[in-house]
Amino acid sequence: MHTTRAVKLLVIAAILTAFPACWTYSLHPIAEENDPHLIYDPALEGTWQVGNVQNDPTLIITGDAKLLTYSLRVVKSPETSAHDDGPDVRFDAKMVQLGANRFLDALPQGDAQGLGSLPAHNILKVILNHESLALILPNDNWLCNAARLKLGECTNGDYLLTASTDILQAFLQKHGSDNDLFPKPSDGDLFHRVQEPPSGK
Repeated sequence: MHTTRAVKLLVIAAILTAFPACWTYSLHPIAEENDPHLIYDPALEGTWQVGNVQNDPTLIITGDAKLLTYSLRVVKSPETSAHDDGPDVRFDAKMVQLGANRFLDALPQGDAQGLGSLPAHNILKVILNHESLALILPNDNWLCNAARLKLGECTNGDYLLTASTDILQAFLQKHGSDNDLFPKPSDGDLFHRVQEPPSGK
């Protein structure tokens, strides 16, 4: 699977109650509570859309700066309300700064737990640039072909990271900028911020 498109496929597939065929999970978080690598960037908050069509799937990110936590919610379109019918696809996440790179550690919540996802940690590299956002999954083929690293095991195309938090941090510190592991996103792989309409006086 082309990993730079994985989160776009996640958004679409989550709404269709199915996940991509290949995925990378971790049994352990990439940061424990009170870890000095935990950070918060309010610029991540907002409404992000996969494409430029009004009904394209949308990712809504809210956060709590004091708790250093985010909530990611997938909806069918920016107009979808919390009371609309449809799967409640949410992830609780924390942002971690490791070297020059940032990562989200996202745990499925609500209906996301029943969409074929293990109740495990999802590691997403974050590239936030003004009004665009890329969330990049690790390349599962890269990990499956790197058995020498002993980070986990490859099963049916998925990769399950079993390494401890400190080993994962050291690995991401070393390989976080590796374009084979985290391919550079193209324009078609980006989320774009949905501008809030001006409020009337």
